[in-house]
Amino acid sequence: MCLLGAWVGLRGKADLGRQRVTRPEPVPDGELVTGGIYAMLRHPLYASLILLGGGWALCWKSWPALGLALAQAVFLDAKARCEERHLRRRYAGYDAYSRRVKRWIPGIY
Repeated sequence: MCLLGAWVGLRGKADLGRQRVTRPEPVPDGELVTGGIYAMLRHPLYASLILLGGGWALCWKSWPALGLALAQAVFLDAKARCEERHLRRRYAGYDAYSRRVKRWIPGIY
C-alpha cells in the first residue's frame, strides 16, 4: 500500500505540474487536467495520502494508526468534495469528467 501510495502521489504531482495548490480552489489561469493518472482518479494526491496512511497502519499493526488513517480519509473526502464544487464552477467540462472518472478507486468510487 505504501509503495502504491508513493507512486500515485508522485505521478499525480508530476501530472498536475504547476497547478498543484494547497487550497481547494484551482489556480486562476489553470486548465482542467484529465490526462495521466487523472484519467484514472480525480484526486490522486489525496488517494496517495489515504494509501500511505493505511499502509503505515497495517505495516505497524496499529489500531490507533488505522483509526487516524480512517479519520484522514473522511477529512480528505470532504476536502475533495469542496474542491469539486470549485472545479465545477471553474471548468465547464468538469461534470462530464466526474461522471467518467471516479474519485478514489478506478471504476468503483
